[in-house]
Amino acid sequence: MMKDYKNMTQEELEKELAEIVKKNYEKGVVLLDRNYDIYRLRKLELTCMENIEDIDAIIAIMRAMKYKPDLKKYCKGMTDKEPLIHPITNEYAWKEKVYDDFVSREEFVNRTGIFVTPEHFDFIYEMKWKEAKESGISVDDFINNFEDTSGEVMEVPLHGTFKYIISDDCLSCIGDYEDYYEPNIWEIVNCLARCHEQEYDSKWEMIEKYKSILEDVMKNHKEAIELLHEMKLINSEPIATIPS
Repeated sequence: MMKDYKNMTQEELEKELAEIVKKNYEKGVVLLDRNYDIYRLRKLELTCMENIEDIDAIIAIMRAMKYKPDLKKYCKGMTDKEPLIHPITNEYAWKEKVYDDFVSREEFVNRTGIFVTPEHFDFIYEMKWKEAKESGISVDDFINNFEDTSGEVMEVPLHGTFKYIISDDCLSCIGDYEDYYEPNIWEIVNCLARCHEQEYDSKWEMIEKYKSILEDVMKNHKEAIELLHEMKLINSEPIATIPS
């Protein structure tokens, strides 16, 4: 028989919810994201809930709560393996540069917990990783010690709710994920960064094409001028006369 959650305090409800979260975690089902937020459960499809234990109790508890639950104090460490940025699933999405001797930018963000744009990731690879690599350090050691050695990391507390419009492709990640997907704030920022870099790349590709076309035109123009000059010289030469 289900408990009377309606008459429980917020703290009691949080403890009840935390126990269910722990029970599922022990079975290998992680119900929290990296921010210890369980809100996304409200929008999961029913087919995704088959493996969740006590799902009815979770729903009842969530409905009885007046405030967003603070589960970090009860479930610390349970979200360490949950990625900040999930892999891009759309095969037609813009592809970032991948280095054979380094990790992808998404893996770098997920492992360090530090967001970097594609442009700055290139800087880290060219200016920091290559130098560290020459000293004999491994990729894992470089990443694990990056925050302590960079000296540039800043933290921004996240509060409240970020709202956006689904049809706004530069925020909603629709171009990166094949099916409708609710991105977290890290993925929203990542989508903006990817859009900026894609636009930057497209501009440079267009510039290079224009330069190539201009070079061809100038080359042909030069050859045409040289040909006209030769023809002018030929036409200007006096015609030899046969003496009588």
